[in-house]
Amino acid sequence: MKRFSVHMTDVDGREREYILFAPSASAVREKLKREKKQVLSVQEKYGPFSRRRKEKNMTAERLSFFFNQTALLAATGISFVEAWKLLLSDVRNKKDAMRLKTCIAAMESGKSAAASMEETGLFPPLACNIMRAGERSGHVEEMLCLLGEYYKAAQEQQARIRGIFIYPAFLFICIALLFFGAVFFILPVFAELFSEMGTPLPKGTRILLATGNFLRDYGAFVFSALVAAGISIYSALRRRRYREIGENLLFRAAWIRHVCLLWSWQRFSLILSVQMAGGIPILDAIQDAAAVIPLLTFRGHVHRMARCLENGMSFSDAVKTGRFGTSYVETMLKVGETTGDYDKVLRTISAYYGWRLQQLMSLIRKVTEPLILVFVGLVTGALVLGLLLPLLDMVTAVGE
Repeated sequence: MKRFSVHMTDVDGREREYILFAPSASAVREKLKREKKQVLSVQEKYGPFSRRRKEKNMTAERLSFFFNQTALLAATGISFVEAWKLLLSDVRNKKDAMRLKTCIAAMESGKSAAASMEETGLFPPLACNIMRAGERSGHVEEMLCLLGEYYKAAQEQQARIRGIFIYPAFLFICIALLFFGAVFFILPVFAELFSEMGTPLPKGTRILLATGNFLRDYGAFVFSALVAAGISIYSALRRRRYREIGENLLFRAAWIRHVCLLWSWQRFSLILSVQMAGGIPILDAIQDAAAVIPLLTFRGHVHRMARCLENGMSFSDAVKTGRFGTSYVETMLKVGETTGDYDKVLRTISAYYGWRLQQLMSLIRKVTEPLILVFVGLVTGALVLGLLLPLLDMVTAVGE
């Protein structure tokens, strides 16, 4: 029997974690479905000395290519299994290829595509849920197209975020290498020369040299302390109570709360629109979409909102009950209640907040790049002065 961590919502709408033993993840879902439990996620747990580890999903780029190509091949009349056999040659990773072969073999033995995908661990839970809805409704090709579009948008968003941090990270690495090279290799040579000449080093150079000596003597301890602090913080944030405390502290800063709110609604509404377009009932779709959002406070709001919907409240009124609703979301949901096209309304919400996030990222890049250049200039200038002043003093001393 395997051990699984199951996240469910209680009667108050709060997310709870339970440990269950079952042969497979699908068996856990079927058991809890019979008991009418609201399941958010099911993950296999491994012991601390187990050689097995959680399998990684495909990247958003690979998923986008995979689902788009599968949809194109299926549109030409090629069967689902045959399409995956053709795409198998494009999977370069040996482990991923083996898991995909296992998935294909499971489908050939009679299992559904969603169940086969879920057992391999190669595909995210969202993709498995969408495929399950497509199989029930008979619109598998449409679901494949939706998944391809969704993971393409996710890939583009990840690329924009990486683009913001790559340039600053490169500059910081370069300036760090320059700093350590000057402090550990060049300045000690100057110190020996000046001590032989009996001439004191300039004050700025002495500060840099003292910094290098401190790092040489205590750098290992400082690094170990930082690593230990990082591990402790990471371990604490894995616990729900400390994560909620950390999120509440961060949300005290209005601009952090604003950014998190934009990102959460953009991601939540996009996933919810894809699921509802696939024919998944709104309550199930809401819970599945909430499980993808990492912010516990936002997820708690979504769970309470789902409880309000179960009690007969409208979608827009349910959003008003929490502190994460916005006037734009509430207005657009009222439009969806009037027209009945929730999936289109949710896509509009996602596109709007995606545009706002893109504008915010552009603003952050415009502000941070000059600040980073100023910082690099200051550090470089300090290093140049720390190296140049001793040379000038040396020339003066030799001339005298």
